[in-house]
Parts: sequence; structure tokens; C-alpha cells
Amino acid sequence: MGKFNILVLALALAGASTVASAAEGSGVYLRGEVGNSTLHVDGDSAVDTAMNGWLGYSFNSLIGVEAHYGSLGKDSDQGSTIEMNASGIGLRLKHEFAGGMYYVAGRAGMERIESEFTDGDFGIQLTEEEDNPYAGLGMGYNVNKNFAVTGYWDTRTVPFFFGDERVDTLTIGGEYRF
Repeated sequence: MGKFNILVLALALAGASTVASAAEGSGVYLRGEVGNSTLHVDGDSAVDTAMNGWLGYSFNSLIGVEAHYGSLGKDSDQGSTIEMNASGIGLRLKHEFAGGMYYVAGRAGMERIESEFTDGDFGIQLTEEEDNPYAGLGMGYNVNKNFAVTGYWDTRTVPFFFGDERVDTLTIGGEYRF
């Protein structure tokens, strides 16, 4: 899914929220996340910073749809660099407890992952894009009805030129509900 399609989806979600019924817990939300991204390749791993932005719409306090774009990080070794970005759409299921103060969540969907490999020594630059599923688990603390502090773990398969590899992200974030 291209960036343009995600923008169209995000705008449609925002527009739909203005005419949607006011079910309890419904509405548009924005979430920003930052944390670690671990690329697992042939028994080895590389860690970098992951950053993601999410736009979602909750139909009620349990179910919502989300669109996201973010960096899965990059790794450099001996003049070569691989950088990965992801954009996608998915579903989020959420269950609040302790009087609505905390919640646990699961999310899953499809995303387009772009991997770019650059070798500075030989002047090589390769780009590969692939659509793959992602899944994650998270929890949050509702500071008030509009803001939550979140933590998520996500896993996905990424294209890695000679085969697919796995990237795990562990992030903390802030979610603002309109």
C-alpha cells in the first residue's frame, strides 16, 4: 500500500469520525511511538531506533482500525547499510480494566515494507518492497479520557533481498484521542 493510499485512508477515517455515532469510546486518535527495532538475520541481530506514527478510529471501546507509517531502523556494517520503513493498515482490539485506568491491546494487519540496501564501496543501491502481515501486543495507562501512555511489541517479516527475515519492535508512546 503506497503512502498516497494511506493518506486517503487516514483522511477518510477522520471524515467518518465527524458523522459517526457517538458510541462509548468511539473517535479518532493519534499515537506516536519510539523504541528499539531488532532485525534478526541468520542467527545474528542488529538493534536500532524505531519510530512510528499511527492514526486510528475506535468504533467503540473494544475495536478500532489503524493506519501507520514509520521507520524500522537501519544497520550499517563495513560500508554497507540497510534501512527499512513500513506503512500499513490494521485492526486493534482493546480491553480496559481497573475501572478503565489501564488497557491491554492486540493489533494485526498488512503493511508494505521497503528495504533499501546501499553499498558505498561499490556504489550499489537496491530497493525491495513487499506486503506482509504484522502483529503486536500492547498495554496502556489512560492518564485521562483524551491521553494514554502506551507500550507495544510488534513483529513482522521483512524482505531482505535473499530471503525474508524478522523485525521485532518494542516501543513506548503517547496516544491522543479527539
